Amino acid sequence: MPCQKQMDKHAGKLDAAHKAVELMSRKWLKGDCLGLVDEVYHVWSKYALKRAESEKKLNSVKMSVAKWARGDAKGVLVTVFMGWKQDAKTAAADRRMEEALLNEQAKLEEILATWLGDGGCPARGPGAQLCGAVTTACGVGCGQVLLPTGYDLRVKEGLLPGLLSQTCPGKKKYDYYLRRAFEFKDDSDACRQFLEVAVEISPENTSVASRAQASPCDFKELLLTPSSADELAIGPVRRWAETPWPSCAKPADAKALTLFATPLGFLHISDLGLADWQKTLHRFGTLAMKKFTQVQQENGEAFVNVNNHFFQHQDTNPFAAMESPDSWPELYKSREYKEWAEMSIEICMSFLDKLGVPLTKEEREEMEVVTWAAVYPTMKPNDPVTHYYHAHQESIVSFVLYVKMPEPTTPLTISDPRGAPPIEDFEWFQDRGDMGVDSEPPFHRPAAFYAEEGDVLIFPSFAIHKVPPHIGKGTRVVFPSNCHLPKKRRKLSGKHKGSESPLDGWERVAKPEAPAARPAAVASYAAHAKAALDLAEKLKDPYMKMWEVQNQVVAMLQFGASDATAWLAAGNISARVAVILDMRGEGQYYLDAALMFARAILLDPSIRPRVEQCLKDLIPQKVPKKYKAAYTALMHWRKLIISWGDTPPEVEFSQFLHPALNGADRCSRMCPQHREPALRTLRLLRVFGTQVYVLQTRQLREVEEAVAKLLEADVPRAAIVSSPTSVDAEGPWRENRSASMLAVLCDGSASMSFADPRGRWSRNWPGSVPMKGELLGLEPKAPFHWHSEVHCKEGEAILFPGWLRYKLSSAETVRAYSLAALGSAGAQAGAPLGQRAPRPPPLCMDSSSAGPGAPRTEL
Repeated sequence: MPCQKQMDKHAGKLDAAHKAVELMSRKWLKGDCLGLVDEVYHVWSKYALKRAESEKKLNSVKMSVAKWARGDAKGVLVTVFMGWKQDAKTAAADRRMEEALLNEQAKLEEILATWLGDGGCPARGPGAQLCGAVTTACGVGCGQVLLPTGYDLRVKEGLLPGLLSQTCPGKKKYDYYLRRAFEFKDDSDACRQFLEVAVEISPENTSVASRAQASPCDFKELLLTPSSADELAIGPVRRWAETPWPSCAKPADAKALTLFATPLGFLHISDLGLADWQKTLHRFGTLAMKKFTQVQQENGEAFVNVNNHFFQHQDTNPFAAMESPDSWPELYKSREYKEWAEMSIEICMSFLDKLGVPLTKEEREEMEVVTWAAVYPTMKPNDPVTHYYHAHQESIVSFVLYVKMPEPTTPLTISDPRGAPPIEDFEWFQDRGDMGVDSEPPFHRPAAFYAEEGDVLIFPSFAIHKVPPHIGKGTRVVFPSNCHLPKKRRKLSGKHKGSESPLDGWERVAKPEAPAARPAAVASYAAHAKAALDLAEKLKDPYMKMWEVQNQVVAMLQFGASDATAWLAAGNISARVAVILDMRGEGQYYLDAALMFARAILLDPSIRPRVEQCLKDLIPQKVPKKYKAAYTALMHWRKLIISWGDTPPEVEFSQFLHPALNGADRCSRMCPQHREPALRTLRLLRVFGTQVYVLQTRQLREVEEAVAKLLEADVPRAAIVSSPTSVDAEGPWRENRSASMLAVLCDGSASMSFADPRGRWSRNWPGSVPMKGELLGLEPKAPFHWHSEVHCKEGEAILFPGWLRYKLSSAETVRAYSLAALGSAGAQAGAPLGQRAPRPPPLCMDSSSAGPGAPRTEL
């Protein structure tokens, strides 16, 4: 027996040690706060299962005893009544517990309100312990929790429910960067950059710092001075006059050029000339909340499911909804809705006109709009009220009317497209929530719009955006809308009719002011389109990849408008796209492919045998059952194309605008029109632009001084090490990952070409086309395929960030230098900063702006 006791004691110690190791592992993997919570739930669930099993056995015994004592029928009856009695006692106890919890919550809210009002934690007592725990676990002080950057909201009614349901608002984001770092074990500098972002987001969180230091990529501490803001906070439109817009450092006597910026438009509903804009907001808000509540009662599920049902209950075509309003007559029959539907198209066209984007007469007359209501109720624990990152494929402009905005304000967040490539499939990550994706460093600071009721935000449909978890006390109501370029109807012969699909919605807005083409890049874009199509055919939902394919086809044809081989490849790819989308019931694209084959033959009649062979190869020997109808349709189009012989119809091309296809001397229905915006109060901000400087110097020392000034905010007194580097007009785009900046000193006239960073190929990105072979990854992803050129003359220098891909367009005599910045303090003194600095600003105040502190409102 003593031996048995010793064995039991030893086994108990082993079990305790095992549990301690398990707890530490959980805390390390998930952070102290989350790991401890996870362990508590783990232990509680085991206890609950054991207790449930014990109660089940006890009830079984009670039933058997009652049946033995009173007979089967009476025994069952007695057992049922005893169960009801016990349930009644349990319900009463639950009610008492709920009342006690509500009382305690009220006390906690009062305590936290005091902390938030004073802006800090109490010095002693249990409140100090709780506040300290929040500070330690979440990396923020209690007075900072949930306060949007750039706003002095202080404590307001409604802040605390958000605090209680989401104590650590930054936690998911820093967890994401910690996890992404481990995907770059073979690239220690990239690994460290992700870790630095995680630590910078929560600088006081010792758990984050310790996890970063335990990584395999030798992280020690931050190389840059911590940023004062982790986002560009844009406030309500009618408060812009009092907004302190950010300014950016600029070398003395330098000309600053902003390339590849993403435009955002802003209006207030009072600017739109509605009969009664306040009544419109009230009606929209009241009806949307009422309808959402009805759907919620019918579908008592998580928010994401209720939200989907609510969307499906709506007719998103406003003009069709007004013709058949039965699904929501209170809204669709109202005068306010009719006014808003008509104004929606004007908002889109005014935004495009303000940007100088060309629209044809037909596009202006037939522009399509979809609009719907979106409702975000007060968030409940474990049921996030949010909308994850996404873009709007096949649209050209998107906008949001803010109807009800309870405080604290839940913003709309737009990612920097240089670090979150818009052409990627962001909905790939939706089952992982916000943990799935964020912009890569150094482009990890998003723009966040904190709207007031009546504000209207307009943005390109390629902008990756989300609604973070709703923290306001009350229901948030918005009316989003998307505008589409209309399909162009065409009949070729007999039954062969359809619509040409506009493929350049994103491209028209993304196109830089003075775009330049690269005919040599056609092969790379063809390879990208084929690789994306091969990947799409393996996916359960290939829709997003189809849009990626179609954008690469646009790049192929815009760069190779006179290349018959490019048109043949585009027709082949588009026919495969048409089959997949037809099988899925997502549109008819056969006409698009047919007209591409036709243009290939028109450009070079000798290519016709290759067209016929291509059409033959498109249809497999054995057609899968689900593709049968789609391949039958393709065979009808194949017969038509073969019947053309060497003389296919020469029709005006209308899938995108191009001078060689439908320019001024070639157009009838595709003649572009420019006009002044009808909504003249519309204001623009150009965000996420890339700064390039033209300096008046030919001295390397003066260039180094200019770089040191640009770095001052991030790395005071940084040392700059310059070294000669080469620039070539031939070959692929170059990028210098070890340099902070590069400079080209011009001893004669020269020009530099720069690739659009919004089309960069991300590394280790799930769902992305892999960079395999010689052609993939060479060119920026369309629709960001156009490049810009910057010119200099003798005695000038061009200065640009190390992460910006470049080529030398032309030169007489130039000298190129790599400028590497080194850390200046602490353990990181002398450490190379690489592309970390200078930090790319989300927005720079433009010196040509009207009025102090006002952002540029004209392009």
